[in-house]
Amino acid sequence: FDRFDDKTVLCVGAGKMAGLMLRHLAGLKPHRVLIANRSVENADALAAEMRGLGVSAEGRDMAALEDLLAAADIVLTSTGAAHPLVTAGRYRAIQKARRYRPAVMVDIAVPRDIEAAVASLPNVYLYNVDDLQHRAAGNKAARDAQMAAAKTRLDLHAAEFFLWLAARDVGPLVKALYEHCQNIAQAELAAA
Repeated sequence: FDRFDDKTVLCVGAGKMAGLMLRHLAGLKPHRVLIANRSVENADALAAEMRGLGVSAEGRDMAALEDLLAAADIVLTSTGAAHPLVTAGRYRAIQKARRYRPAVMVDIAVPRDIEAAVASLPNVYLYNVDDLQHRAAGNKAARDAQMAAAKTRLDLHAAEFFLWLAARDVGPLVKALYEHCQNIAQAELAAA
């Protein structure tokens, strides 16, 4: 997805983590945000918060999940459900209604809200907590490597600075010693 102003985002769940995901997504200015939750009041409250951030949002009942999945381009899930809410069989039937448009799904729930087999369906890109942790670990390793290179460069420049500073402190001493030697030489010359 190279743009988000034409995308519909479905957030399944209206808890703290769902709100956090949506607040970060608000900066991308999606076309519409749908929030499905068992408690429509909680979904409506989160939708109102999103509207306050300038995003078109509405709360919906979880009973309409299949219709909402059919409308969504991006699906975010974060519920406390004991079993997956989206199974491969359920989503396969929804794909026909979606005309097999690409769908990105991010499941941060534990246990998972989206069955792993959904990732094998055509045009579905599923990411879960494990994928995100793997990506975060890769990013951290890259940052650590860059920090090591920066530290090496910083150590080199610090050593050069301290050499310059030490030479700067010796300069006046050398000048004073030279002048003292010149004074002794002048005195000896005058005496001779």
